[in-house]
Order: sequence, then structure tokens, then C-alpha cells
Amino acid sequence: MKPRYALLLTAGAAWAEPAFDIQPTLDCLEAAGHEGDREACVGVAAGVCMEADYSTAGMSFCLYEEQAWWDAELNAAYKEARAAAKVADAELPEPLNVQEAGLRDMQRAWIAFRDARCAWEAAQWQGGTGQGPAFAGCLMQETGRQAITLRIMGLGQ
Repeated sequence: MKPRYALLLTAGAAWAEPAFDIQPTLDCLEAAGHEGDREACVGVAAGVCMEADYSTAGMSFCLYEEQAWWDAELNAAYKEARAAAKVADAELPEPLNVQEAGLRDMQRAWIAFRDARCAWEAAQWQGGTGQGPAFAGCLMQETGRQAITLRIMGLGQ
């Protein structure tokens, strides 16, 4: 679950969320097309957002906002990939119709890998202020990569 930052008051100073807009990532994905490096687009919108506020809270907010967008993309792509696998399975006899189950097992294993990898990434900060943004950035990167992979699997693109 991602934290929401509406207003943080510390030592009399107010902090408001920076503006987040997914459009830079969408523009990057469109420019990359089907043949380009779509993975290079993961983090583009968060990067633009962080230009306005490079504080730890600002970075975490921007990274979690883009991660949430990629998570929605991942869920839609997974649904499409499962539908495509189910169609492929229907055309195959037993015991060859294992694509849908294999996709499900792969996704479950990926979730465990992502969580462990990002926990390790955050641990490199040994409790320092960079730990939160490191974890958020890892979640965003891994989720974006997997969303792109699943999109390719589901649509053949």
C-alpha cells in the first residue's frame, strides 16, 4: 500500500504534495512504440515530478504515484495475458494446455521476487532517509518492467 501525503507539518513548515502528471511517461511510451525501449520510460513522470521537490517526502510521493499507475497497467496487462493464455490452452490437448497456469505461477513468483528485491534495495540504506525513496523507486521500476512484459505476452506486441 502506498502512503498518501496531503500535508506534512514539521517544525512549523508546511509541505504540500508536488504536482504529479503521468503524461511524460505516456509520451515516452508513444515515442518508443512497439519496437523501442519501453522500459526506459519507467520513471520518466516521477523524474519530472521530483524536479519540483527533491525532498525525501517529495521523492517518495512522486515514485509512489508513478508506481500506482504502473500497477494499474500491470493488472490490466495480466488480465489480457491470462485471456490470451486461456485461448491458447483451449486449442491444445492435455497435458499441453498449461499456459494459463504457468502465467499465474510466474506472476506469483514475480511478486515474491519483487518484494524481496525491493526490501534488499531499501536495506542498502541501513535505515537512512534514502530508504523510503529507494524502496518506492524499486517498486516502480520492477512493476513497470513487469507491466511491459505482461503487455507483450498478452497482446503479442
